[in-house]
Amino acid sequence: MPDIKEIEENNKGLFADQEYEVGNIVLFLSGKYLSEPTRTSIQIKGRHLESSEGGYVNHRCEPN
Repeated sequence: MPDIKEIEENNKGLFADQEYEVGNIVLFLSGKYLSEPTRTSIQIKGRHLESSEGGYVNHRCEPN
């Protein structure tokens, strides 16, 4: 299970606690689906998932 760690004062991130092979599932997110985004929600199609780990995942709707 990935760990939430402080990376600088008042700033945290989600870090792997082990090495994973390509294609492995690293994290299952669960939580409450919302119709509107929050600062920490993750958009999945037209809904927004609010989960305790999700707010710390580095993600983008259009990744580079």
